[in-house]
Amino acid sequence: MKNRIKLSLYVAVIIITASLILQYFLVDKMFNAEHDNIKVRASLVLNDVLSLDLKQLGMERHDMLIKNGVDVENEMWGGNFENKTVIVHVAYPEQKRIVRECKTEEEWYEYMKDTYCRYHITGVNLSRLDSAYKVALEKHSILLPFVLVQIDSTNTVLEKIPADVDYNNYRLSADTIPLGIDGKDFLVARFDSSYYGMFRQMRFILIASFVIVFLLAFITIYLLRTIFYQKKIAEVREGLVNSIVHDLKNPVVYLNKVLPRIKTDESQQKYIDTAKYKSERLSQMIEKLLTTSSMDKGLSITPQCVPVSEFVGSVVEQYKADNEKLNILFLSDTNEMANIDRLHFCNALNNLIDNAIKYSEEKAEIIVKCFKDNNYICISVRDCGIGIPKEFLKHLFEKHFRVPTDMSLPRTGFGLGLSYVMIVAKAHDGDVTVKSEYKKGSEFIITIPLPNNN
Repeated sequence: MKNRIKLSLYVAVIIITASLILQYFLVDKMFNAEHDNIKVRASLVLNDVLSLDLKQLGMERHDMLIKNGVDVENEMWGGNFENKTVIVHVAYPEQKRIVRECKTEEEWYEYMKDTYCRYHITGVNLSRLDSAYKVALEKHSILLPFVLVQIDSTNTVLEKIPADVDYNNYRLSADTIPLGIDGKDFLVARFDSSYYGMFRQMRFILIASFVIVFLLAFITIYLLRTIFYQKKIAEVREGLVNSIVHDLKNPVVYLNKVLPRIKTDESQQKYIDTAKYKSERLSQMIEKLLTTSSMDKGLSITPQCVPVSEFVGSVVEQYKADNEKLNILFLSDTNEMANIDRLHFCNALNNLIDNAIKYSEEKAEIIVKCFKDNNYICISVRDCGIGIPKEFLKHLFEKHFRVPTDMSLPRTGFGLGLSYVMIVAKAHDGDVTVKSEYKKGSEFIITIPLPNNN
């Protein structure tokens, strides 16, 4: 249990740490992706808004000139296709003519665009452009604070909106848009790409991701609390079992001392021997319960060198004496000595034979066999009972696991027997294996090393 608690703590710490690291990289990746997305969309939106605003300014300027009685026919933009020259005439109030010689037709077409030519006629109203740009950005779900900056070819600020903002702190920049055909003025929008600004832009996505991490942490903490609670219950249960076992041991020990001293005739001696055997079995069951209730502490054994075949044969003979109708056969082709703990090994063997009897549908037919396999002694218990489905074989030796069976079969026990058998085998540096075929029977084999294999 302690190892499981430690493992659970390690797993929980790893899960939470991995979640936070993943969250960091995920947020960073989302920020970068959103940066690129905003830059593209903001540049397109700024081009559209600027073009519309320059057209609007051109119409307003045209109306104003007519109202003031100015001849607007000389105010125009246009160009000569043959010599690739772009010319802008400004009639009022500057009375100037701006000329750009183009090297290629593509450049000529580029500077004939409204954005380049209209700027010299109308200028740019940065405050009005700022308001229109903000509305357009909101329609495209761009909520970052921004500043519009008009600069010249030397990167000197000509005007900016808002005027009190240090645009150098706004690191995310849309594409710089040239203004006019002379390449002297430019317009750029810069956005607040700080974590605060990006949180405002991505708040719903970020809140959702943080909620997921919070839920994961909450579930992990809840699982840890559950594990600690189960540990506490297990400790209470272990204490209760130990208390019960202690109370049961006293009368059993007393019976084991008294029964051999009872003097009686031969007709009653059989009952005395049966009582002694039952008392010993009860003592073994108490020991098994005590062992399985504290598995994590390990099993302490007192091995003795005994002839395994004779030891197993005596256990089988006791079953025959206890139930004359029981069809149990003992076979042995070895008489090797092995170091075993008589009490626990007898308990393990009794458990396998009891299971073979319990899970036989009709009359039990059991074969117990001792044989040598290399430097190991093997004890096999085989029956012709109901067998075990393959999907349950890997769980057989788990504590409290029981194979689902027909309700007509006996259901006594707590699912501790086979786990106890495995503990006993491991304490002897051995192992337990199982072969089973559903509806045809099972065979359990305890394997322990011979003394010269240690």
